[in-house]
Amino acid sequence: LCDLKDSSLPETEQCFQTLLFEDGSKEQKIDPTVKNFQNRILLPNELKCKRCVLRWTYRT
Repeated sequence: LCDLKDSSLPETEQCFQTLLFEDGSKEQKIDPTVKNFQNRILLPNELKCKRCVLRWTYRT
């Protein structure tokens, strides 16, 4: 998650903070036979931003 301060500039790697899933893990394995899935992530309590950027990374 990145709190983008200047929307005219791209987000930087340093801007992003790691978020955890609801169970406290950083990664989740997804069953390839499942077509739809839902995940819950924990957002920081102090999170306030006009433009938040969420980065989702997946490996196949």
